[in-house]
Amino acid sequence: MTGDFYVGSSANSLLTIVSGTTGTVSGFIALPGPIAAVAVDSEHRRAYLSGLSGSVYVVDLDGATVIAEVNLGTTALGAIAVDPTTRTVYASTPRGSVLYRIDATTNTLASSVDSSFPGFTALAVDPTSHRLFAGTTSFTGTRIFDGDTLDLIGVLPTRTFARSFAIDPAQQLLYVGGGSVNVYDLSTDALVTVLSGTNGRSITLDSTREHLYTANFDGTFVVTDTNSRTELGRFAGPPEGTFGVPAVDPQSGTIAFASNVVSKIYLYSAPYVLTPAPAATVDVPYQHAYALPSAPDTTLSLTAGTLPPGITISPDGTLAGTPEAAGTYTFTVTATNIIGPPASRTDTVTVAAAAVPPTITGSAGYGIAGSPLEYTYVVGGAPAPEVTLTAGALPDGVTLSSTGQLSGTATTPGTYSFTLTASNGFGEPAVLSDTITIDAPPPTTTPTPPPTTVPSVTTLDRTIALPATGADPRPPLATAIAMLGLGVMLLARRRTHNLGR
Repeated sequence: MTGDFYVGSSANSLLTIVSGTTGTVSGFIALPGPIAAVAVDSEHRRAYLSGLSGSVYVVDLDGATVIAEVNLGTTALGAIAVDPTTRTVYASTPRGSVLYRIDATTNTLASSVDSSFPGFTALAVDPTSHRLFAGTTSFTGTRIFDGDTLDLIGVLPTRTFARSFAIDPAQQLLYVGGGSVNVYDLSTDALVTVLSGTNGRSITLDSTREHLYTANFDGTFVVTDTNSRTELGRFAGPPEGTFGVPAVDPQSGTIAFASNVVSKIYLYSAPYVLTPAPAATVDVPYQHAYALPSAPDTTLSLTAGTLPPGITISPDGTLAGTPEAAGTYTFTVTATNIIGPPASRTDTVTVAAAAVPPTITGSAGYGIAGSPLEYTYVVGGAPAPEVTLTAGALPDGVTLSSTGQLSGTATTPGTYSFTLTASNGFGEPAVLSDTITIDAPPPTTTPTPPPTTVPSVTTLDRTIALPATGADPRPPLATAIAMLGLGVMLLARRRTHNLGR
C-alpha cells in the first residue's frame, strides 16, 4: 500500500512491512531465504529481492506473497535495481563480477555478462535513457552499462567507489554517494558539483520536495535542497549505530532508515499536527500537548490569531497556563522541521467563565395520579451542573432530566422520598432531599336529571292533557297545527249549538 516500506534482512527469511503512516510493523511476507537488497516497482506493484542463495524473489505487493523465484545459478546476490518502463530487473554479485538481466514480464533470466570488475556495491537505472549505473569495490568510479545489452559504454569518475545512487529523471541528475556526494548531469555525464558537508554512506532522493537525504559514515543525517544544492540541516542518527540504506515515500515524504547494528527501523517525516485543543475555564490550570508525529526536531509556533489570555505555546507543541478571560479564541499553529514543508492547524478554544460550585434548591410538593406533573429545580453553578437521582425513587411515570426537571404523569398514589445530586466537577456536589405526595384523583359523580313536566293544551272550554314522554314539552310544529285545527272545530260546534237554541 502507499506509504509502506519493505525491509529485508540477511538474518532471517522475512520481508517486514512497516507503515509509514503509523510507524508500526503492519505485516510480514515469508521468503524462501534471507536477502541482501530490495528494489520496488510501485507502478506494477512488485518487489524484487536479491537472495543470498543466488535467486531473485518476486513479491506481489497487493497480495503480499512470493509469486516467482528466478534462480540465477550463483552463490549469493547483492545489489538489485528495476526499470519500470522496460520491465527489466538487474542483479549483481557482491564478490563476483557478473551482471544479470531479468525479464520482469516473464520472471526469467534474459541475459548475463561477466564485467571483469568484481565487488558490485550498488546499481541504479535511468528510466529515460535506460542506462545501468554500477559501483564496485575494485574501481574508484561509476561504470555505465547499456541496459539492454549490458555492454560497458562509459565511466563516471568519482573520488571513491560508489556505495549508493539516486536519480532525478525530471532534472536529469545522478547523485552518487560514497565518501562525498557527487552530482552528474545525465545528458552530458559531466560532474556538476560535489555536495559539501556530506560523507555519504547511503543516499535517497525525494524529487517531489527537491530534497536529498544522506546518511553519513559518522552517523549524522543531512538534508540537502537539490534546487539550490545547499544544506537545510542535519541531526544525529540512532544511538545504536550508523544508518543503513534509506528509502523515501514520494507521496508523504516519510523516510525510513534501517540501523546497520540493531533490528530497528527509524522513520522521519515532514511535520503534521494532530489532536485539537479542548475547551478551557477561567482560573482553572490548562495544558494541552499537540501530537507532532514527525521527526526530527519538529517545533510548533503560533502563526495567526490569538491565544486565550494566560495561555502560552512552547516549541515542543504544548499549550499551558491559566486562562484569565472567558471568550472564544481562534488561532493557527504551525509545525516545522527540515524534512518537509511546514504543516498548520487552525483551532478554536472556548474559555468558560470561572467555575462556581453547584447548588440545587426547590421542592416538587404534590401531584395527582393520572394528571401531568411538571417541576424544575433551581440549579446553579459553572459549568452547568448535571443533576442525577442518587437515592430513593421517583413516582412511577415521572422522570428526571440532567438539568433538574421533573416531568411525566404519576400513575400510583403515595409518598415518594428521594435524593438529588448536582455536580459539575468543581467543588463539592450539592445534595437535595425532597418528597412528593401523589394524591388519588377525586371520585366521579353522575348528575340527576330534572323532573319531566307533563304538557297540556287549553281550548276555549276544556283542557287536553298530553301524555308525559320525557321529551321537549314544547309541541312540534305539526302537533301545534293539529291542535289549532281542533280548537277551531270546537269553536264552530259551540257556535252552531248556540244558534240552534
